[in-house]
Amino acid sequence: MELLNNKTLIKVSNTLFVIALLMIVFSFIDLFLRKFEDVLITINYQWIWLVIIIITLLFLGILRKWKRFFLVMFFGFTVVLLFLYFLISSPLSYTKTIENSRYELQTDSNYYKIYKKNDFYKEMIASKKSKIFFEPNIKTGLNYNFEVRKVSETSEIIVLEIKTKQTVKDTLQKLKY
Repeated sequence: MELLNNKTLIKVSNTLFVIALLMIVFSFIDLFLRKFEDVLITINYQWIWLVIIIITLLFLGILRKWKRFFLVMFFGFTVVLLFLYFLISSPLSYTKTIENSRYELQTDSNYYKIYKKNDFYKEMIASKKSKIFFEPNIKTGLNYNFEVRKVSETSEIIVLEIKTKQTVKDTLQKLKY
């Protein structure tokens, strides 16, 4: 019976090791898509990722497979450090859904971006530098009280009506891929 449990434990450990490595690769892809391609994955996999890594480390520690243990530990910490770096280096922003559309508006005090939402990811379709969301009387410099709606759209441009302290109709050129 001990042999069966040990073989089962090894199989579970190997399976979790492969899943942990795949989750780490998926996390690297997610981070680099966020940073360089402006594509945001909307699936909340972070908690699942953390649980799988912890269980894998537990099994590898029990079986004393230290090379695999430290490999998973190293890559796991690398992903966490990269995520923290990208989080700290990105400016403070606010995201709001555009009325009657599948778009989201992400604002900063110096720019705004429009993302097209799908079930699994968001892709940036337009961006523009603008001080319309800048508020000097707020500590963060970002006005969170605004309304936005899509006025019209073609294959090349999108027209938005943005209401902050003033109402502005703004035209954005869509990005070409």
